[in-house]
Amino acid sequence: MAFTFLGGLSLLGTARRRELDRVTLLAATVWGVAYLGLAHRVGDWSVVPAWLWPVGAGLSAVGIALAASRWRALPTVDARVPWRRLLSVASSLVAAVLAVVAVTT
Repeated sequence: MAFTFLGGLSLLGTARRRELDRVTLLAATVWGVAYLGLAHRVGDWSVVPAWLWPVGAGLSAVGIALAASRWRALPTVDARVPWRRLLSVASSLVAAVLAVVAVTT
């Protein structure tokens, strides 16, 4: 159940940060969607109230909309050492893909 809200809340927090760049926002968006998929697959939706899923999906949708509205104004990589930021985001994206693949297979 926590996965339903975790992705959306995290994405909202990231999208509202003052110091932000596109690669960080991309990773947060991927995780926001991945958490929804993980929540749907792992959650026991027979005992959880049905209204929780749309609320979590709505949080993610609002976060994605906020991220999209800020996208053009953001630098691609805003870090003193750009390769570290890129490596961090790449490893985060790989972890998100592996988590979704592990749960769906």
